[in-house]
Amino acid sequence: MRKGIWLFLGGLLGLILVGCLARPEITPLPPSPMLPAVPTLAATPVPPTETPSPAADSSTCIACHTSEETLRALAVEPEEAEHLSEGEG
Repeated sequence: MRKGIWLFLGGLLGLILVGCLARPEITPLPPSPMLPAVPTLAATPVPPTETPSPAADSSTCIACHTSEETLRALAVEPEEAEHLSEGEG
């Protein structure tokens, strides 16, 4: 039983020591002369082209959805789909 505890503690100590080792520095490789350089775009802020409209309140939704004239003007009739199996051929 004692041998198992010492083995466990030794393994735990080994893992702690391995985790504390200094990591090697990673240096990037120089660009390859065979591959073209990838162009990078400079981030330049673009001014807005139009001012944002204020948020609509619920009264505009109700006014639009209850107006029969507006509903008829915006309504879209569904097109009848042609069946490929109809007709000659």
